[in-house]
Amino acid sequence: MSRKTQAKYDPLGQWPAAIMTTVICHDVYGNEHETEATLLEWRPAAYVVMIEDGSVCLLKGSDGRYDLPGGAIELGEDPKAAAIREVKEETGLDISEPTLLGVESSLFRASHSDDRCYHSLLMYYHCTSSTGSISAVGFDEYEKQHVELAEWMPLEDLHEVKVGSTVDFRSYARKKHRLNAERLHVDNDMAAARSDELRNVYKSAKDMLGVHIAHARPGRLLCDERRHELTGTG
Repeated sequence: MSRKTQAKYDPLGQWPAAIMTTVICHDVYGNEHETEATLLEWRPAAYVVMIEDGSVCLLKGSDGRYDLPGGAIELGEDPKAAAIREVKEETGLDISEPTLLGVESSLFRASHSDDRCYHSLLMYYHCTSSTGSISAVGFDEYEKQHVELAEWMPLEDLHEVKVGSTVDFRSYARKKHRLNAERLHVDNDMAAARSDELRNVYKSAKDMLGVHIAHARPGRLLCDERRHELTGTG
């Protein structure tokens, strides 16, 4: 990110009276704006990646650009609480226990809204599931005019969308998708291991007792009494 400095000298031209630093801010359209650093406003924000059935939840602006549900963290608000609140306000969906995926820093000019300049720290979260129905009940006045109802975008179409942020959120959507795939792979491996374990239990019981095991639960073996009846204990 480029940065420029400009020295202002005293009337005698001997010593700098002040140093003015300018930074380059970007807007969502890819334009650069040279801005005095003193004009930047601090804006931490939380965004959430929600993926279900191979689709990610996105919001579409009136300019045709997409972004994740999320927004500014209020003063004194926990970032996770902000993520939960923003999802509820912008999608109508309820989430719990958001997990941090990554953090980005951005100097941006909101040319698409209030035209102010911000230094934003963007925190990207993901959640395992959501409940409720998509709605626009929580939209503020700006969103009512400029944002469409949230939608589920198939991941295979994600590369075609125009991004409505100075940070390309799609990398985090793909990261979340990979995490889901890895978790599914682990779950399948665990299920396969459990199945092998149960087969070994069945075989051992059959070898030791000479009976056919119809079903097993932790701490209990149920025998097929139609084939064999156990009497006594031990």
